[in-house]
Amino acid sequence: MTVAQLKERMDAGFNDQRVRIDAGFSSMHDKLNAILRILDEKHTHHHKIVTNHEDRLQDLETWRRAKQDTAR
Repeated sequence: MTVAQLKERMDAGFNDQRVRIDAGFSSMHDKLNAILRILDEKHTHHHKIVTNHEDRLQDLETWRRAKQDTAR
């Protein structure tokens, strides 16, 4: 085997490995994006629930104050 053949063979091996690594990173990137999308949807959902509960508590407090003021 000549030096040129060895270099060509090594370059081909490195290129194959680089392609596999790139595919692995791409796959990992897709998985992380899917997880972030799910977490964002959950955050939005929970934020909406907490906001609704906070609004209900404020309405109850307002109602209670109004009831106390009319009782006087």
